[in-house]
Amino acid sequence: IVYSLKKGEVHGPYREGDFIKMTKLVDTKRMPDSVKVRHILIPYIGSLRSDPNETRTKDQAQKTADSIYRIVQRTPSKFKSLLSLSSDKASNENDGEIEFSYVDGFAPEFKDFSFQNRVGKISVVETDFGFHIIEILTQSKRKKAVKVANLALKLEASERTIDSIFNINKDYHVLIIDDNSPDGTAHLVKELQLKYKNLFLEERPGKAGLGTAYKYGFDWALKRNYDNIVQMDADLSHDPKEIEYMVSLLNDYDLVIGSRYIDGVSVVHWPIKRLLLSYGANVYARIVTGLPLKDSTGGFKAWKRKVLESIDLSGVKSQGYSFQIEMNWRAWQKSFSIIEHPIIFADRTIGESKMSKKIMLEAIIVIWRMRIWKIFGWHK
Repeated sequence: IVYSLKKGEVHGPYREGDFIKMTKLVDTKRMPDSVKVRHILIPYIGSLRSDPNETRTKDQAQKTADSIYRIVQRTPSKFKSLLSLSSDKASNENDGEIEFSYVDGFAPEFKDFSFQNRVGKISVVETDFGFHIIEILTQSKRKKAVKVANLALKLEASERTIDSIFNINKDYHVLIIDDNSPDGTAHLVKELQLKYKNLFLEERPGKAGLGTAYKYGFDWALKRNYDNIVQMDADLSHDPKEIEYMVSLLNDYDLVIGSRYIDGVSVVHWPIKRLLLSYGANVYARIVTGLPLKDSTGGFKAWKRKVLESIDLSGVKSQGYSFQIEMNWRAWQKSFSIIEHPIIFADRTIGESKMSKKIMLEAIIVIWRMRIWKIFGWHK
């Protein structure tokens, strides 16, 4: 497919193994598949694989190479007689000749000169090994070659999470919300929809914030009359095996929170600074708002429909992790029953953390805003 592209055209996104790729054709030219050259190598002190006893400086090596070049440029037949000056003893045994293909592992400068010039060309080429006097002897027939630029992004853990969920219960319905992410999530989900009939995808044109994505998903579920709604991350930090038990707890409670801190500290692979920040934020939220939860910032929850219906989602403006605190707080203020179910949180097996100073600042403001709402009764 790439060979059929025109200069500047892009192929993709397409999947290759664990990556989503896009390929742009930058240039086309005709090049040989293989070449035969002969060369004389003049090393210097510090050049790659130079003899420990080498005494030439780089400037001296270049002057020597230039002198040899002038001789063989005038009289190519003298090339063989000058091989005794070359430090490449392996090629010297073959009259200085080397035959190789483009995919062979030669120094880039050496390879570029050999393939991009014509038979008979002689020049001095500098590589990490020193200065080469190279003559191109033969080349295979020139064929079309393309220069491409590739963008490859490793797939998020969404596929493994989706597979795990449907392996637990093939009758679950799963919604993925994608905000035009560059990691190929939408492309992956569309492929998986051929495999899972209960897998749904909602694509939004751009990044609109974590909070709006949750609200969009809640609205989507309420419009389709689901009785129980589970929210979770698809990066394997939330174990799909917990879903079944958390949903069963909805027989006795209105909101089930997958809690990292209800049974000590159950967090894996977090640096101590991140752990203290998260734990401290939850203590802070509990003291300021009175919210009786050990983990009010977690994103793994199971909701009864009636809880989400009772909350004015359009009035929830939080975007970052403070969205979790505000949703929990609103459910608590409406006297719904809440239970924290202990989970083990494994820091993003695949993917990148989205924590930022802006998110932390928003959480501080939202926590005090809820305190004020409670004092003046504005949350009713």
